[in-house]
Formats: sequence, structure tokens, C-alpha cells
Amino acid sequence: MLLDMGLMIFKVQMSIVIKDEVMEACLLFENNMPDTIYLDGMTLCWKNKIERDMFVIIDKSGNEVDYIESIKNREIKPEDFVQLNKGDQFKAIVNINEAYDLRKGEKYTVQYSAYNPSSYDPDDHMLIKMESDVVDVIYQ
Repeated sequence: MLLDMGLMIFKVQMSIVIKDEVMEACLLFENNMPDTIYLDGMTLCWKNKIERDMFVIIDKSGNEVDYIESIKNREIKPEDFVQLNKGDQFKAIVNINEAYDLRKGEKYTVQYSAYNPSSYDPDDHMLIKMESDVVDVIYQ
């Protein structure tokens, strides 16, 4: 995790698996910071669902793939956050092709990329940019 002028960079481990025509992203969020952090459950895909546009998916022509699900609007509450103490992990597995317009046989680059408030305190203006490495995959 890096700290840069009100923005923390949080590296997310991501792997992609394709089974039975489903492209799954396995996301691992691990707190390597010395302090406890609070991450928004929706941003973590805590119900193993993608509920907003959190992946950057590029096709072989260099075009960004469309997010096709509705974006959930809500009032953020303290109970929406997952507390991660130092060394704690949170894992989610999500079906990418439920939320993005993917075509079988196409090659894609996929990256998890989302912003998260650093806490549910309205006076805390720090943002956490959560991102994974870019993964190349052929959707079969």
C-alpha cells in the first residue's frame, strides 16, 4: 500500500478462471498496513456480486467492454464496511460475464480498479484506490 496526498494505493490480488462458460475473478484483499482499515463491502463484492463498474476490461481492439448491470445507489452506513485489521484478508469470487458484455472466443485484459473511502467517517477525506495487476485472458 502506498500513501500519496490523500490517496492510498491498495494492491488487490486477482486471478481469472473460466469454467462452464463463466469467467470468474477471484479477488483477495489483504491489509498490509500497520493500522486497521475499513473497506466498503460493495466495493469488495462481499456478496460475491458485482454491483457497480469495478473492472477495466479491454478487448483485443483496445475498446473498453461495457458494464451491463445497473449501478446500485445507496446511502453508505457504518455497517456497510468490512473491518480489516493488520494481516486480515477478505476474499470474493465474482462472475464477470454477468456484469460485462463479453464475447466467447475473444481475448481481454482485465483489471480490478475501484475507489473506496478510507472509513465511514464523513470527515475522513482519504481515498483508497484499490487495483489489481492486469490479467490477459481468452474467454472460452
